[in-house]
Amino acid sequence: MMQVRYPLTMLRMKYVVITTLCSPLFTSIVSAAMTSPPEPNLRKTPAAWMGFMLMFLFFGVVIGISLISSKRGHQD
Repeated sequence: MMQVRYPLTMLRMKYVVITTLCSPLFTSIVSAAMTSPPEPNLRKTPAAWMGFMLMFLFFGVVIGISLISSKRGHQD
């Protein structure tokens, strides 16, 4: 099989393009590796039963409003 020899300017252009394409990737990897991880959140989350109580409260309000009779007359 024949090996094709490219002129020096084409090889240089190839290396410039490869370097240009790889440099943002390389810098982002390096900058991500140098940052420290975030501190853990030590706040306590509310208990699950509080969420259920709030859900039942909203459910009760919606049902209560739905059951209130409307003061419409028979002519509406």
